[in-house]
Amino acid sequence: MAQATTDEQLVSAELLIDTSNAEAEYQHALRTSRSARARRDQALYEMWRSARGDSRAVAAMLPKTVTTRTVKAAVVKLAPPQDFTQLSLLDIQEPTAHELAA
Repeated sequence: MAQATTDEQLVSAELLIDTSNAEAEYQHALRTSRSARARRDQALYEMWRSARGDSRAVAAMLPKTVTTRTVKAAVVKLAPPQDFTQLSLLDIQEPTAHELAA
């Protein structure tokens, strides 16, 4: 919180309240965004498994905002190691698991 000087405040109470409210809205949006991304990644991973590891087919069924790379990123994040031995996701040169995690 802002500290007051001896005779006057550094910022008005209204500005402090407005800024605090904006920060609260921002933090709420971040939490909501993370939750939505987790749900999206889980759904993409489940579709990938249903499609027997065909990231392109999954992306083709969804809006243009979901690309093959988007699907692969969700899979790399969520898939257990046995998924990679059963399906040929690791054969693909781009992107690497390290690049997607960054």
